Amino acid sequence: MSRLVRKNLVVDPDELRAWARERGTSESEAVRDAVRLALAGQEMVAALQGLHDVEAFADLERLFPPRVESPPPKTRKL
Repeated sequence: MSRLVRKNLVVDPDELRAWARERGTSESEAVRDAVRLALAGQEMVAALQGLHDVEAFADLERLFPPRVESPPPKTRKL
């Protein structure tokens, strides 16, 4: 683990308290967890984008084409 440093952060105290309670950790550990999760999420999106760029999902997209949402039906005013 890299060394830890103290940072001055501005966060919503209720959200931080809820996140820490949900994770069963201290608020400091909850912030560290949130940063790790954000970085992991970015890596996941980059990996998926890379797979998409090399057309790794082409078969899947042919089997399940993106749905085009049709506009809602027009209603007549009486």
